Amino acid sequence: MLAEAAGRLSRTSSPPIAALSNVLWREMHRHALATDLRPPGIQAQTTDLEQRPSYNAVSHHSKISAEAPPMATVLNAHFVPLDDYFALDSETARERWEWRNGDVYCMTGAQPEHNIICLNVGAELRAGLRGSSCRTFSSDQRVKVHAGSPYLYPDVTVACDPRYTNINGLRTLLNPVLIVILSPRTAQDDKGTKFMQYQTIESLTDYLLVDSSEVAVLHYLKQGEVWTPRLFEQASDSIELSGLGIALPLSEIYLDTGLLPS
Repeated sequence: MLAEAAGRLSRTSSPPIAALSNVLWREMHRHALATDLRPPGIQAQTTDLEQRPSYNAVSHHSKISAEAPPMATVLNAHFVPLDDYFALDSETARERWEWRNGDVYCMTGAQPEHNIICLNVGAELRAGLRGSSCRTFSSDQRVKVHAGSPYLYPDVTVACDPRYTNINGLRTLLNPVLIVILSPRTAQDDKGTKFMQYQTIESLTDYLLVDSSEVAVLHYLKQGEVWTPRLFEQASDSIELSGLGIALPLSEIYLDTGLLPS
C-alpha cells in the first residue's frame, strides 16, 4: 500500500548518493560475473519477445495479477551487455527500452487510464510553467541516472534550463527537477530500486508516484538530503510543487479517467 510505504519511508533517511551508486554498480557486476552473457541475436528489429523460450514477460505498468495484461516486457534470462542494449534502444527503434542492472525492459503499451493521466499531468505542468525557463517532457525523453542504468524513461519530466548529453545518438536530459511515474500500489520497484536510481540526480527535488487504478498520489519531496513522502488520496487535494511555484490538483490529474468520485 502507498500509505504503508509512506509511513515506513518517513522514518528513514535517504542513503548517501555515493554509497548508493557503489552498491548498485557492485551488484550489477556481481550479476554479470554470475551469469552467462546473452547469446547473440538481440537486435532492434526483434519484436516477438514473448515467443522466445528463454525470455519471460512480466507486468510493469499494471498490477501483478492474473487478469492484468502485460504492458512491458523484460529480457531477464541473462545479463545483457550495454553494447547489445544500445543496439536495441537506438534512435530508429520503434520501442523504448530501459536497461537496469543487466535486465532490459520494454517501456511501451499501457491502459487508457495511464495514457489519460500522462496527458493530464503534462498539460497541467506545461500550462503552469508557460513563460518560464522550465520545460515539460513526455515519456520518450531519456533521463540520465548515475547508478544501475545509463538512463531511464519517466512518464513525465520537468527541467528548468534543460541540459543534455548525447548517448547512443539521442540527447539525454541531465538536470530534471520533477519526475512523474505512473505506478500502481503494487509496483515496489518504483518506490525502491528505481527511486534510488533517480536519487542520484543532484537537481531532482520532487518525485511523484501516481496510481492509475485509483485516486492516490505519493509525493516525495527532497529537503536537504532527506526525501519526505506525503500521500494524497482526496480529489480535493492539491500537490504543491514549491520549487516550480505551481500546484497539481488531483481533480486535474484524474480528469476524464472515471476514477474521480461522482
